[in-house]
Amino acid sequence: MPDHMNNNAGDNIRSIIDEFDADIEKDMQDIINKTCSDSDEERVDDELFAEKEVSLGEETESSYGEYEDHDYKNWLFEENVRLKEVERHLEEEKERLEAYEKELDKKAKDVESMSDKFSQEKAQFKDEMNILTGQVTRERQRLKQDEQFFDQKMEILKAGFADLDKAKKELEAEKRRYDAQPAAYYDDDDVPGYAMPVARALFAGITNPLMLKKRYKDLVKIYHPDNLAGDQGLFKAITLEYERLQGKIGNEDIG
Repeated sequence: MPDHMNNNAGDNIRSIIDEFDADIEKDMQDIINKTCSDSDEERVDDELFAEKEVSLGEETESSYGEYEDHDYKNWLFEENVRLKEVERHLEEEKERLEAYEKELDKKAKDVESMSDKFSQEKAQFKDEMNILTGQVTRERQRLKQDEQFFDQKMEILKAGFADLDKAKKELEAEKRRYDAQPAAYYDDDDVPGYAMPVARALFAGITNPLMLKKRYKDLVKIYHPDNLAGDQGLFKAITLEYERLQGKIGNEDIG
């Protein structure tokens, strides 16, 4: 293809493209213009609506202003009454709490007084317990000593009973010997049969000359015939027994 034909074809294509771009740009401009026109109309409508709303608001405010003032005053009155009631209730609650606080203070003082009294009674009880404890301790010691003394006394009594039993047996043996051979002891018609066993019993337990002499003197004071309770026969037997024991005082068994 010749060069001049190629150049003509290229120019035609560019021309077509330019026209196409111009058409597109024109269409876009139309769309933009239409959009702006719609926005202006909407803005105008909004402004008109706002003006109408303000006008209606002013009319409403002027129409219902009196009613709103009346309702507001009623609300203030009711709120004031309610607050007064709340204030009165709070005052009553305050008085009740103050009275309760005074009562608690009184109870606290009573408890403190009772605590002091209890402490005093506790101290007094402790002192009394100490005194009683001391008394019980001393009483136990005394009972223990009494028990020891009782045991000692019992031992002494047992020894005394043993001596009495021994003397009784000796007296019975002497009586049997005397009954069997009365003339072998003493050949004296002035001594009655009962006197010699009694005299032997009265000298029971003698172990040395001093005891023998003292016992004889004591018996003479009682049974001498010159005394009111004297006995001639028994006194004679006591004298004979005293003389007999003087001869046997050196033996271990005087009986």
